[in-house]
Amino acid sequence: MRRSVAALRPTPLDERPLPDVIRQLVDDARQDGLVITFEQHGNSKPLAPESEIVLYRAAQETLTNIRKHARASIVTIHLTYRTTSISLTVRDNGVGRADGTPDHVGLLGLRERTESLNGILRAENHGEGGFIVEVTLPN
Repeated sequence: MRRSVAALRPTPLDERPLPDVIRQLVDDARQDGLVITFEQHGNSKPLAPESEIVLYRAAQETLTNIRKHARASIVTIHLTYRTTSISLTVRDNGVGRADGTPDHVGLLGLRERTESLNGILRAENHGEGGFIVEVTLPN
């Protein structure tokens, strides 16, 4: 059922490469005053559409959460293509999350999508302050 509903929703990935779509999300978030650095590591390569959607939604959800909750001023985003995996890492310098706070709907959905593709989601406070979200998917 979830796949059927997702198939009905349009996605910016239909006609554009993943790095370009993430750059658009970054440009939109910069309008809210965030200083964002986006870096791509490794060469782009074709991904399964399901993987692209999960990575896009991870960037989208994380940037939304940062704008709503983090009180951050600086964000770094890394999209890393490796031989056997691809990862998206988003880190901010905000307030982080109170200890013991469970994932809310957005992160829970992202975790489910990631795990459905045999991937790993890490979402936690960063030791130097702020919050980090990393999605790693097999390639």
